[in-house]
Amino acid sequence: MLTHRALVPPLIRVQLRMAPIRRRITRATVIPVLPHRPLR
Repeated sequence: MLTHRALVPPLIRVQLRMAPIRRRITRATVIPVLPHRPLR
């Protein structure tokens, strides 16, 4: 349990750092992917 508790904060920090990068990647990838796979 101690290892799990110790790993949670860095994971949250990584997600916060990667959030804007993921948004940029998704915006760039969703456009060409839409004709192949409609999300809705």
